[in-house]
Amino acid sequence: MEKVAFALTLIILAVAFGLVGHDTDIPDPDFLSRDVFFKIGEEVITVPVVVVLDVSTPPDNNNPLPRFRIDPILWGKSRNFANNNFTTAMINFAADPAAPVNVSGIELSIEVYGTYGEYAVSSQICSLLTKPWSQKVCINEFPDAMKTMPRRFRLTTEDGLGYYHRESFSGVTNVRGSDLLEAMGPLSVQVKTACTDEREFCKSAIAVSDDIYAIWSSGCRKLTVESCERANIVKGNAIGDFVQNQLMVK
Repeated sequence: MEKVAFALTLIILAVAFGLVGHDTDIPDPDFLSRDVFFKIGEEVITVPVVVVLDVSTPPDNNNPLPRFRIDPILWGKSRNFANNNFTTAMINFAADPAAPVNVSGIELSIEVYGTYGEYAVSSQICSLLTKPWSQKVCINEFPDAMKTMPRRFRLTTEDGLGYYHRESFSGVTNVRGSDLLEAMGPLSVQVKTACTDEREFCKSAIAVSDDIYAIWSSGCRKLTVESCERANIVKGNAIGDFVQNQLMVK
């Protein structure tokens, strides 16, 4: 009887504090750890759902995903977990390895996934992940080859570069992300970096295959131009190695 009473007390407290009864309140480890498959350019990549921050489809394709970003590391009121509509749509969209979905851009978050604030259930994600690199990252044991990577970057095709027309920078007028990319000139296997005035906001890019570019943000305000470029060369090379050896389906 004492155990039953204790269990009922936990349920009552959970309902009172809004921890159950809402499909957006508690992370779903089974969903977040599930592998999804994307065809970007001529390559197929696979990642667990928890890594995916944002997806863009080519201009001539309809993106069936509800407008929703998975923010796996946000706590408190700003935190967003996938609701049932998004979960179903993502699985229908990209969970079939035999039919990877065609995308023009995908933003990835390489973070410690095994903690969602007060929700201990999120620790279950780590054991469900299928790739050794993601299992290590989940428990904050980054492989050496990944330690110099930026934690967030976007993979994009030429068609997906329009995404950066919408990107602006706080306190900077008349400059878009696309302006910084244009200032780099043609993107190539050599890391290129362009910044706003005083190098407060920078974009860097590298070609990781014939038709896929990796693009990420950095701040170089406290660095010289040369130091900024060197730091981003290291990051870009690490991304290229990671994408080719860990994400691409051979």
